Amino acid sequence: MQELLAKLTSSEVEDVSLRKSNRLHSLFYRHTSRARTTDDKVALFITATAFGARKFVPVAKELGGFSRTAIWIIDSFWTDASLREKTLIDRHFDIVAYMQSYDDEFYRKLFGDRALRLEWGSDALNLGTANAVREIDLLRIGRQPTDWEDDYVTAQACAKSGIAFRGRPPMLSAVEDFPELMRSHYSRTKFVLANSNIAAPAPYTHPTKAYMTGRWTDALACGATVVGVPPEGDTALLDWPEALLKLRNLNRLDGLIQIEAALKSWTPATPARNHMGALRQLDWRWRFSKLLNALEISAPRLDSEIIELQNRILQIQTLAS
Repeated sequence: MQELLAKLTSSEVEDVSLRKSNRLHSLFYRHTSRARTTDDKVALFITATAFGARKFVPVAKELGGFSRTAIWIIDSFWTDASLREKTLIDRHFDIVAYMQSYDDEFYRKLFGDRALRLEWGSDALNLGTANAVREIDLLRIGRQPTDWEDDYVTAQACAKSGIAFRGRPPMLSAVEDFPELMRSHYSRTKFVLANSNIAAPAPYTHPTKAYMTGRWTDALACGATVVGVPPEGDTALLDWPEALLKLRNLNRLDGLIQIEAALKSWTPATPARNHMGALRQLDWRWRFSKLLNALEISAPRLDSEIIELQNRILQIQTLAS
């Protein structure tokens, strides 16, 4: 997402994460089309949680100050951090972007008109596909509840049901691995198994709020249907029927019965509908456009790719019909 944003907005990037931090803190800044003076610089600070706002101040001073600023909080469901950093954020940011619709009331109450929801997305235009040839029936991705955690056991159970199963892909070690993950795994798969953080908890996930991640959006961009216990309350954008196959429970054998039935009704039009839905609802470019409009700046390359996105949607509609 960050690489795409930098490219489409012709931004300079300051990776603050390298400054003695293992969390996400990246500063994007650019000059507007007016004279290239300090007053014309606009900044976007991307951070894992609102606590990262503290890193913005010294870097902003070092770079000479900005006329307009925005902070994009990726793990914005940690609202306690946003509440504790309210004074600092009020002082330094004109726009406060957050990710989940169920936190609308919290962020609007805390930051008023400066609050801007920018949901999770995917590069559906460049990395997505409507490919109809898919030899993998079920691909396991990420954390799983106990019944689904052992890929060997799941593979044996799938084999008995005639389901072509693929276990967890290799762990990603670099940004360059993401396109390969989408091309070699998601794009060859009919159903991607991805349970919510509530169904498959971990010490670093929120204990009560379920949220979508790139596992869902990237899979859908590549035409795969997501199967599992979804993050209820955070899937409003997935407004087409092929997007999700909701499992009734976390029992593996029960789930495989549902998946086996769904495979019988799967058609080559399903990936087209999922890809089209992702282009329409999940592409990062829609988020970028909303953010830039709030900052009152333009990006010709982004505008051009929004038109390309709209044209692609029209093309895919023919395949999906």
